[in-house]
This record gives sequence, structure tokens and C-alpha cells, in this order.
Amino acid sequence: VDPAIGCFDDDKDYWAILYAPDANNNCWLPSVEPYTTTTTQLQWVCTRSNRRGCQRWEQQMVTTTTSSQADCNVINSGNTGYTKYSGKYLNWYFAYRSSDVTSIDNVVAFGQDPALNDNFRRSPAARTRMEVAKNAATEIAKNIQHMNMGLSSLYSSYGTLIREGIDSIDNNRASLLTAIAGLKANGSTPLAEAHQGLGHYFLEGVLGNKVEMFPNTASATSYYSAGDIFDDSDGSQTIIRYSNGVSKPTKGIQEYWCQKSYIASLTDGLPTSDANVDQQFKGSGTSSRYAAKADGYTAYEDNGSDDYMDDVIAALHDIDLRPDLCDKSLMVSMGLSTCEEIKEKDVPAGTDSARWKDNITTYLIAFNGKELVAQNPGDPKTILEIAADNGGGGGVIIADDTDQLVEAFQGIVADINSNNSSGASVSVTSNLQASLSADQKTLSMFASEYDTDTWSGDFSRYDREIIKDPDTNKVLSVGDPKEVWTASKKLNSPDNRKMYTFNPDPLLGPVTGVRVGNSPEFQATPMGMDLNYNSTGTMDGDWLARTQYILGVRANEANGKFRVRDTNNILGDIIHSSSVFIPEGAGLPYFLFPYKYQVSYRTWGKNLSRAPVVAVGANDGFLHGFNADTGEELFAYSPSFIASTNAKAGLHYLTDPNYIHRYYMDGPATASDVYLNGGWKTVLVGSAGAGGKGIFALNVTNSENFSENKVLWEFTHPDLGFTAGQNFKPFVTVNENDDWVVIVANGYDDENVADMTPRSAKLFMIKLDGPANGSTWTEGKDYWVIDTYSGVGVAGQKNGLSVATVVDTDGNGMADRAYAGDVLGDMWAFDLVKLSAEKLFDGDPAQPITGKPAVAQLPADIYDTECPSPVSGSYCPNVMVMFGTGQYLTNDDVKNTDTQFYYGVWDNGEDYRLYQNDLMEIKVNTNSFYREIETEELWWEESTANRGWFIELDEVGERVTGTSTVGYGGGRFFLLFNTIVPDIGSTCGGAGDTWTWAISPWSGNLSQLDGSGPKGFFDYNNDGNIDADDAKIAAVKIEDQIIEQPVLDDDNTRWNCSSGVDCTVDHLEPPNPGKITKGRLGWQEKSIKK
Repeated sequence: VDPAIGCFDDDKDYWAILYAPDANNNCWLPSVEPYTTTTTQLQWVCTRSNRRGCQRWEQQMVTTTTSSQADCNVINSGNTGYTKYSGKYLNWYFAYRSSDVTSIDNVVAFGQDPALNDNFRRSPAARTRMEVAKNAATEIAKNIQHMNMGLSSLYSSYGTLIREGIDSIDNNRASLLTAIAGLKANGSTPLAEAHQGLGHYFLEGVLGNKVEMFPNTASATSYYSAGDIFDDSDGSQTIIRYSNGVSKPTKGIQEYWCQKSYIASLTDGLPTSDANVDQQFKGSGTSSRYAAKADGYTAYEDNGSDDYMDDVIAALHDIDLRPDLCDKSLMVSMGLSTCEEIKEKDVPAGTDSARWKDNITTYLIAFNGKELVAQNPGDPKTILEIAADNGGGGGVIIADDTDQLVEAFQGIVADINSNNSSGASVSVTSNLQASLSADQKTLSMFASEYDTDTWSGDFSRYDREIIKDPDTNKVLSVGDPKEVWTASKKLNSPDNRKMYTFNPDPLLGPVTGVRVGNSPEFQATPMGMDLNYNSTGTMDGDWLARTQYILGVRANEANGKFRVRDTNNILGDIIHSSSVFIPEGAGLPYFLFPYKYQVSYRTWGKNLSRAPVVAVGANDGFLHGFNADTGEELFAYSPSFIASTNAKAGLHYLTDPNYIHRYYMDGPATASDVYLNGGWKTVLVGSAGAGGKGIFALNVTNSENFSENKVLWEFTHPDLGFTAGQNFKPFVTVNENDDWVVIVANGYDDENVADMTPRSAKLFMIKLDGPANGSTWTEGKDYWVIDTYSGVGVAGQKNGLSVATVVDTDGNGMADRAYAGDVLGDMWAFDLVKLSAEKLFDGDPAQPITGKPAVAQLPADIYDTECPSPVSGSYCPNVMVMFGTGQYLTNDDVKNTDTQFYYGVWDNGEDYRLYQNDLMEIKVNTNSFYREIETEELWWEESTANRGWFIELDEVGERVTGTSTVGYGGGRFFLLFNTIVPDIGSTCGGAGDTWTWAISPWSGNLSQLDGSGPKGFFDYNNDGNIDADDAKIAAVKIEDQIIEQPVLDDDNTRWNCSSGVDCTVDHLEPPNPGKITKGRLGWQEKSIKK
């Protein structure tokens, strides 16, 4: 922070009435009121800008009014300690009363005569720029989460003062706020010295490291140590100091190879009193960026400016400040033994620089920015602009008032978060769905992407040819992907788009879908009202222009009115939303339905003729449905519950030029064939994920003819949280009315951490045909809530139910039971007939269960339950419920080292509230790349008191967060799940290892039920046979990857495993043939925890 900040910029109604300064830099009052001159002329005007400055210049006729008096700038020369300000600012800032001035003779210099100070009182409306800066910084510091942060300011005429050391904001928030409150305006603007001092601060404790200057150039050299370049003085002046109570670091601020560091500098002036920098920034000669020095070596010298600020900032961004830190896997792959040996010029092309380069990115905010950047196109860049170009943070961010300054800070934080999440300005494949053609000769893949620079997305289809052995039908090879279509190339006709939302309020019209457009019906919807507001939360009547923007009209992007989207793409980013495929014909085998529906379903499926559809949600606020063959958009839907008229929220915020990324339509969707209102239909059920709390249902039986009446309903509830990751597959419940329902857990609620209201884990069961009266949902009639009452009674305790597995235990095609874990560590069994919940397993210690459990019927010859098949009133499920513990949802989760477990618990319908001591432990021996099961006993034979088994996960930080699956192959059932091991030691989010497990779901080990001994599922030694050498192998290691659930290869018979390990499933049977495989074969969300 530049403490020379002294005045607030708002001079629209004030004249410059001060004369130019005299020889002593005193500003004098005139003896008469000024007069003005009005002129009209052609001028360059900025017509489009954002937080990084002007984006478009145009010539316009401009009328200006100028004063007869000259502006008064207190010009800084040498170390006078002044900052440049115009007389207009000073005149506005001080309340001037001309009646107090009788003649020029009795006016003395401001500040020299206390009697005259009364004539220069501060205007009641004025706030100093420092006050505005402090308010904005306080707002950010109060709300920021999961970052390390400190505070420094310029120190008089020399360098920087560390006011609060860098620490976790959760630890130092109070002291940081105190430090911000203590900021005062004073002194000059030694920005180069300050940034050199900050470089020294970041390197305290490792100043002796030899660093490579000018990497990847002919001038590259490791001649200097870090302390030689970023010294704490120039030999005569100290350029870094510490406030009382602030300690000098004893080790480098940058501790981990993946840790990124940033400086956000706020100034309202250009550099002054700023020459005391190291010789490494005082080059000579004319070469740009790097210049010769007297000692024959090279210095940082950008010849765009004679000042040093740009050179220091260039060095901070250019140099790897911690060459001793790197991603060891990269080091090994380059054939090196130490991180220091890595040279930029030798790093393989395309490698993420974060894996080996720890530099500092600098963001520059110009307060009163219009005076600190070039005014016209073609004008020479100012020192701030040159420095910004060199610092990696983009152009100068301009802020002229409190709101803009807060937005600038928020934008920087968002940029930092996005850079740490996925890399800056890169496209990331966020999920993948694959399907087989009817003849199984083509594998079609639907891939979604997002770009963190423009926050745009894309969705594409790629086909791969499958080559099979004609005799054995074994897959020999799979061809390279070939693009069939890309959605971004299709969305070019705004007038023809069929986009819809929902009107949930009968007072505003029929409760039905409404097409987005210029109509009173749309304007009355929550979305229409949302678009009538701007980002400040103020209604401005500009709803139609925003509506056109949402539809894809780009006119208001060019004039700077709305946010500029990607040049050739209007589709929003697609991050967590997984796509759903709707085939040409029936989507499920008829025998999966209750017998009473099988004949009619087969008939309907045979007569069904429609275009295949693939749908995916994007953070432009819509679920988009595309023709899977052509890529044409058939419909788009935005639920009403993501609309908002609040500031910086809702769809109106998408149009804001200073938009900071938000989630809108970020959840999953599922489509199923269901019997509703006397006939078969295909219904898509989806959520907004992190974008909103609610679910919706659409009739997508024939999406080519999608219209308003295809929007079936929306459902919200105070206890329904964020439902990202939920499986919304509709199931038929066993009840008197054969209602088709959506069964969904209530999810997590972290929106308001200050709300201390307890919250329990609940399961919702919602009728697919919607509310009986068409508008109002009635509990007990249109939906049911099964409450566990776990999490109530303790203030601030917010429980939530994780994704549920719904099962049909008696084989009649109707769902009668569901299982789900909660964040308090309990596994619940839900009776969907009695609408009751039993705690099947009580986690002690209480560890969150966030993955989806696997459920499988226990063979009757294993354990005689002495209980009839499940019927209403006499339930005896006789199933194994398999699940793991652990969480990987928040930044803090990465560092959690609690020991986690994997469980197989028997639900016999009688014994509930089981504990770990009711289960038999399966002992596991861990080697470097594989794990062996040591326990061969069967739990039901070992003790009649046993009710299942458990495995202790023995690596530090190991946990289960994905879906567990029971499969069948080679005449055996197997349990398939992954455990992940985040890299706790390096705290590098996203880094770590994965173990893929395959064991018996019944016993938890590899013992065969016929008593013939253990038999594994992995050909670990890759000899083509699963034999005695592989018999005890229960898990194999996947290094340097976090894969939360197993990902099958293209032929659905291999897992992604370590190099050299054959992870072929023992004769795993391929999926049922058909026009396309139902659901997704597998997908991996590529994300990095921060």
C-alpha cells in the first residue's frame, strides 16, 4: 500500500482554482473567482474497459470545460516527500470559502499560518484515498478464506515496512485488520525499493540460494545468490523494516514447490524517491529487458522506462526464487538428482511452470488510475503499465472509488484462486462420458472443457474406432480420437435459440416453463426480474439488453457495456457438471422394471424414434441439450432458483464487465425412462450443484420439439442443501400408489457458516409427476422427508447426508431401501416403505462418509438369516453395505492426517448401531506398489458375533471419497474402490497417489467361498495369468495422481494402473450391447485442491 495516498478522486463539480506553485512549492489562492472556457473537439475516448484498464479506444466529439487557473501539482523533486496531485483534487478535498479572502496580499501558504487553516477545512463529503483503501482492504480481509496473507506499506522515502507478516488468514485475521486500521498517509512513493524489499522478505532464510537470472536466454547465469539480487539495502539505505511486534522470517515464505506467491500493490502515484535499488537493476546500454553491466554480467533493465520499478518486478517474476524446490517426479523424469539442476531451457515443452519455478506474480492497482496510465492509443506506456507487463498479473487495474477498489481486490483474489485451481489461461478437460455404438465398433466420447482466462467452456464429441479380433471378438486397439462436432461452433444464432426458465409463482402467471425473450411472461419470472438489476443490486430497467446478452447477442460487449466473452464462443465454463446421454431408443433393459410395466415398456421402446441427445450444465446458468449426432443445441434450461437480484449474484452479474467467476449450473443430471400420467416418458432430473439449492425435472422424450410445457417442475426446500455429485436416477418406490419418485440426499450446506442453527441429515423422496395442485408442494403428499435427527440439538453442528445408494432388495423392480453416510461418520439404512431411518453403523471415531456406498445381497449359503424375503412390515435385507471414510471437499481436508477405514457392514434388518468392534479386521501388508491381504479367515466363520469386516488404511492421509462398485466377472463378484493419499508433506493440492482395490465384497479379503484359498483380481506380475503369484494382491498403486474413483479403459476391462502392471479384470464381462451404453463408463474430474 502506498501511504502517500492523500485525496479522494471525485472532482466533477469543482474548478481548479489554485495557481501553479511558487519556487517553494507553495500553492496560493487566487484573489478572484475563476472563469471557464468551453471547447468541443475530436478526442480519443475509452469506450470499453475492465479491471485491467482500457480495452477499446474510439474517436468522439467531446465538450470540455476548463478553468482559467492552472492546476497546482506539488511536483516531487529529489526527496521532498511530496506526491503529485492536481489543484482540482485539492480544491475539492478542502472546503474553500472565498469570502474569507479579502486580497491576494493577505493569503499565505497553506499550512504555514494556523489562522488560515480554517479556510481550508476538509469537505464533509470527502474521504482521503487512504481511508478508501483501508475500507476496501478491511472488506477483503474480513471475508477472504484459505490464503496466507500479510501487509506492508511504503516506508517514508525508503523501501517497505512489513506491518503484518505472511501467515494463514485464519490465524492472523485479527492482527491483519489491526494493521490495516493503522495505515497512515505519508511520504514519497519508492515503489522499486519496496518491491526489492519484498523480494528480500520472501527469501529470508534462503538468501544464499544460487538463482538463475535471465532464464532461457543467452544471458542466463547462476552467478548471484538470491541475497545478492534482492538485498535489504543499496549500501547506504535500508529498504526493508519491520513494525513493532512483527518478526523477521526464519525460513523462506515459499515452502513448497506448488506454492504460488503474489504481491498486490496499490498506489495513487508514480514512483518517486526511488533510486536506492541493487546494482542488478541498474544496467547500461540499450537492449530491452536485459542490459550489460560494468562487471561484464547482465542486469535487469527494461528500456521502456528510466525508472527501476519495472526492472525489479520483472526479476521477481522471471527468476525461480526457490530452485531448491520442485516436483520430484519432474526432476526424475528429466534424469536429474536435485531440483537445482533443472534449467528452464531444458524443461519439456508444455510443462506447467509451477512444477519447478517458484516466482512472484505482481498485480498493480492504480488508484486515481486514469492519471497513471496512457491517455490515448499510441501514447508511450507509463512506468506502471510497463511494470504490469513484466509482473505476470496482467495490465494495470484501475480503481477510482471504493466499489471499484473492492472489485479490484476481489478480482485479484479470484484470479489467484483460479490460477491455483487449474492454471492460468489454460483449457482443462473437466469430465468425460463415453458410449459404444450398437455394433460396438465406435467409441464416442463427449468431453467438456473450461478456460480460466475467459471463463468460457466447450463441449465436443470425439469418435474412436475399435478394432477387434474377428475370431475372439477381443479388442485389439482403439484409434485416435477424431472430432465430430464442437458446441462453440454451433451457438451462433441467438434468434433461433430455445432457452427456457421457470415461473414458480402462481401470482405471476401459470406455473410452467417460460421461454427466454422479449415478453411480459418472461419479464415476470425470477430470471426476468434478475436481469432487470445491475451488479450493485440496483434496478436499472436494462433487462432486455441483458436478456439479449444471455441469448448470445454480442452488441453490448463491443461498447464496453457488458462483459466481453471469448471471441468465438458464448458457452460458459463447464467444470463439475457431468453430462448425461439420452439414446435414440429405450435406455434400459425392460427386465429392470417391475413386471407390470415390462410389456408396455418394450412396446414403447420399439416404436421410439428420436434424435440422441447429450445434455450438460455450464456456468452461463443453463443446462444445454445438444443433438448427439450433429451438435446442434436443441434446448437450454435455467432453473429459477439460481436467479437473484442481489449485488454480484444472479444471471445479471454474468454481464458485468468486472465479473468474477461464480458457479451457476454446476451439478449433475440423470435421465431415465419412467411411466407418468398413463404413458412412458424420458425425464431428465438435474441440479445446479454449487450454483443453487434445488432440483428440476424436464420431459426430454423428444427434445427436438422441446417447449414450455416440457418443464415439469422445480423443487426447493429449506433442508435441501447443495447437491453436487448426487445420483438423481429416478426409482419406483414400494407404496400403495406405485409412485415414481426421485430419491436424493439433502447434501451439504456451507453457504452461511455464521448461522449456528443445527441441521440434520435427511433423505428426500419426491414425486416425479410434481405437486398435485400444479404449484404448491405438500409434504406427505407430493414429497416425503426421512429425517435421521442426527445433527440436531447442538448449536452450530451442521450434518448433511452424502450421496445415497438406492436398492431393490426383493427383486420386484421397486426400490425399497436406501443407504447413505453423513458428515458425522454414520451410515444410515432408510426404509422407503415405512419412511424410517436406522443407524446401521456408528462411526467412532466420527469420520465423515462422503463417498457413495456399494450394496450387494449376501448369498444365502453364507449366512442363514432365518428371515423371509423383504416384504412390507417384515424387512430382512441381508445385504452387505461397503463404504470408506474420509473427506476431500475443502482446502483444510488436504492436511487431515486422521486414520481412516474401509468397512463392510452386514444389514440383517435387526442389528443396528453397529460399531467397529462388531466387525472383524482384515490385515493388510503394504509394499511400495502393491498391497497383500494377510487375513484369510471369513468373518461369519470366525465368530457368530461378527457383523462384517473392516480395513485400516495405513498411509498417512489416506481416505475414501469416491464411489464404491460391485462388479461381476470370471464367475466371481468383486468390490472395486479407490483410496487416495494427498501429498500431506508438501501440501501441494492435487498431488498425491491412488490405490485401486479389488477384493471380495462378502469377506473383505480374497478368500474364495469354496475354501480353495485366496485368489486375486490383478495380474500384478503381468505374466498373462492370475495365479498363485498374484493370489494375495488386493490393491495396486497409481503414483502422482489423485483418482477418487476407478476409471475404466476404453474396452471396459482395464483400470488405469501403474506402468508395468496388468490391471485387467479377470474376464470382466462387457456392458450389455445396444445403441449406446446407459450412463457413463467413467470420468475423472481434474482439479487441484488449494
